[in-house]
Amino acid sequence: METFITIIRESHSGVRWLVVLLGLIIIIKHSIGWAMKSEYSALDRRLVSIFSAVFGIQFLLGLLMTVLYLITGRFVMATSGAHLVIMLIAFFVAMRTSKWKNAEGVIPFRNNVIALVIAGLLIYVGVLGLPVGWSI
Repeated sequence: METFITIIRESHSGVRWLVVLLGLIIIIKHSIGWAMKSEYSALDRRLVSIFSAVFGIQFLLGLLMTVLYLITGRFVMATSGAHLVIMLIAFFVAMRTSKWKNAEGVIPFRNNVIALVIAGLLIYVGVLGLPVGWSI
């Protein structure tokens, strides 16, 4: 059981960097698209879809880790509970990006930038509250 928990924890810890990297790429690309009043392209949709899939995997790994921590008595409400709630909010904010994929003009760019900045701030705060924080 210990090896399985370690694999899930390390996977969850590693995938967070993919979420952060993809989120930053999308924020930069969509900010440029918003500023230049570009058309929302297939590449933009694809990036958001990939981000959503990776964040979904991260979310499921986190839920699995929460269940494992509850089963083994490692769940600490002060840190794990706060992290879970903050990340749940961040996940649902980030998933709003799919709502605007077919909107006209700069609306998808603007709304995705706003949603991902909010989600990114929540992610930052949620990880910061853990004992290991943002250490690698």
